[in-house]
Amino acid sequence: MSSYIIRSPPSIRAAVLSQFAVTRGTPRQLLPGRRPYAGQSLGPFTGIVLDTVLRRKQRRYLGESEKEEVLERQGKLCNLCGDRLGSDTVYDHTIALHQLTAPQDIDAYQALCGQCHVDKTKTEPRPCVGILRSHLNKELWQSYVLSPKIPCLA
Repeated sequence: MSSYIIRSPPSIRAAVLSQFAVTRGTPRQLLPGRRPYAGQSLGPFTGIVLDTVLRRKQRRYLGESEKEEVLERQGKLCNLCGDRLGSDTVYDHTIALHQLTAPQDIDAYQALCGQCHVDKTKTEPRPCVGILRSHLNKELWQSYVLSPKIPCLA
């Protein structure tokens, strides 16, 4: 018995996946701030959708009045270097989103200049990407390897 793999041209796949994203509500509801489909194949696109649906914490974006409140609280100065903030202002969480345990209220944000935001982002520990990531570590592996074998049931 032979098996056949039917491959469609990339333009057709792009059209199908883009239509899927639109019909399933992915454009802005599931993937805020991110383009829903950017030419990925079905596997990576499915990973993005599943990761977004299963993620417990969704990023909250500040409105204009909230941004102004953060600026006023800081005296329109960068919270790290103290320089006057300009057009490159970034509103950043004081605690990384993956480590955040409290609600994302206005006090959880700070205004940073672009350079301080880049420097802060570089020094932050990066979590494994995706909610579906593996939790296998050395201790778990050791307990698996050293555990007694399950008896044959057949």
